[in-house]
Amino acid sequence: MYRFDTRKLLGLIVVFAVLCSGFWAAFKIEASYSSLESVKIMPLGDSITRGVPPSDFPVGYRQQLYANLMNNGFNVDFVGNLSEGSADAHFDTDHEGHGGINASQLNLKLHDLLSLNPPDVILYHIGTNSLYSPGEEVQAANDANDSLRIIFEFDPTITVILAKIISTNDPVRNPTMHNHNQLRAERAQNWA
Repeated sequence: MYRFDTRKLLGLIVVFAVLCSGFWAAFKIEASYSSLESVKIMPLGDSITRGVPPSDFPVGYRQQLYANLMNNGFNVDFVGNLSEGSADAHFDTDHEGHGGINASQLNLKLHDLLSLNPPDVILYHIGTNSLYSPGEEVQAANDANDSLRIIFEFDPTITVILAKIISTNDPVRNPTMHNHNQLRAERAQNWA
């Protein structure tokens, strides 16, 4: 097990943020990273992570992120039990993006997923599937906070990059998503 150079990890966060618009928190960042070691990254979440084949968004953000990381000298290994996308596209297709899932459902199997493919870094984007009506944002934020508890109980050295929920074209849902993002940010501070 190793720790990350904050500057290199900051570069990873910036690339991920640019690709996925609006990410907050990287937790448990500490010293010394060797560029010879591969960083195990678990893309974790819902269909935004998985992608929506055969749409214009077939592999989510994963292919572009992988290419940007590799082209900028990062030695990364995406990990997860799922594999979608073409290896011919020259990217690591492993992930834990589960279309249609919410954090509560994911939490039921999260420890097992981590045990099968222990990551160094988790890119966590989930919540869209829980936010259809006003009032659902509180439970969804609590469920996402439970995910962080499960992750850090499994391994407190994992770095988690927690994403805000991406806005939709639905003006009715967007206020709920905005409130959810604020609640998640507040709860996430307990883990920083």
